[in-house]
Amino acid sequence: MACYQFYLRRPDGSTALKSARVCSDLSGAWGVIADMALKAGEQAAGDIFVKNDQDELVIMVGVASARVLTGQKERPAVRPRLGLWRAG
Repeated sequence: MACYQFYLRRPDGSTALKSARVCSDLSGAWGVIADMALKAGEQAAGDIFVKNDQDELVIMVGVASARVLTGQKERPAVRPRLGLWRAG
């Protein structure tokens, strides 16, 4: 069991949400990350990051990526990259 600190950082650098939870392991932190991504709002941007007891950064994920990884949103369709092929 370990205590993790969870932060939602806005693009301007301010902290919007902060939470501390005790989780059995790091995989248990993803439930809290899913809740934070949901509370951030549909149009929210920024990062969710998690620190452990020793104040080390252990997870950092964008809000949009967190929504995909936790099943809240569908993965975006793959767009073809322009400029990777040559004509002629």
